[in-house]
Amino acid sequence: MTIRRLADMDAGFGGHFIRARASLGVESFGLSVLEFGPGFDGYPEHSHEVDGQEEVLLVLDGSATLQIDGDVVELDRETMVRVGAACRRKLVAGPAGVRLLVIGGRPGHAYAAPEFSALGAPDTARRSGPQV
Repeated sequence: MTIRRLADMDAGFGGHFIRARASLGVESFGLSVLEFGPGFDGYPEHSHEVDGQEEVLLVLDGSATLQIDGDVVELDRETMVRVGAACRRKLVAGPAGVRLLVIGGRPGHAYAAPEFSALGAPDTARRSGPQV
């Protein structure tokens, strides 16, 4: 068993990306926490079509708007969403900001952690694959 408080976990990318997977020693799936201040819209639109990763998102605190292939989904602590690999997505934090749990994996494939998710990885480390 491993127990860590979010405040004690390794973070990168200006503190927006908490390396929960590596901080807890998880090896079988991707796990991160994203934190964005009020109205933050700098999270890039992207898909995981090339690397095949699907994701499940759950708001831990605050709210956000998720744009998925032209649809808009309002996220709060009562809404959980699965986003397929080919879906283009863009996240915008709500008026009070957002803390978001993201769980990812590639159906039918063993998990391989991307460089940027390793403990202490620099913000310039390679992301999980080409962003399409």
